[in-house]
Amino acid sequence: MEALHEVVAAGKARYVGCCNYPAWLLAHSNAVAARHGWPALVCNQVAYNLVERGVEVEILPQAVAEKIAITAYRPLAAGLLPQYRAARPCRPTAAC
Repeated sequence: MEALHEVVAAGKARYVGCCNYPAWLLAHSNAVAARHGWPALVCNQVAYNLVERGVEVEILPQAVAEKIAITAYRPLAAGLLPQYRAARPCRPTAAC
């Protein structure tokens, strides 16, 4: 957190974030930052899609409570989701 503070203080970044932090580590990191007067983490990048939904258990509720943005990577499950098609094709005139 101190190194990230130095980056922000040098004007090289406006905000700092993390990738794949579990909820406890995100809370701990922001507590350390608050204790020292350093900038808090404002974003957590996580794998999130229709297949990988584990972040909904702890990470998303904490992000909402602490107003931390979530950025999803692999939204199409590394190419798995586009392979699925509807059971029956929709006609342009029919409601699906």
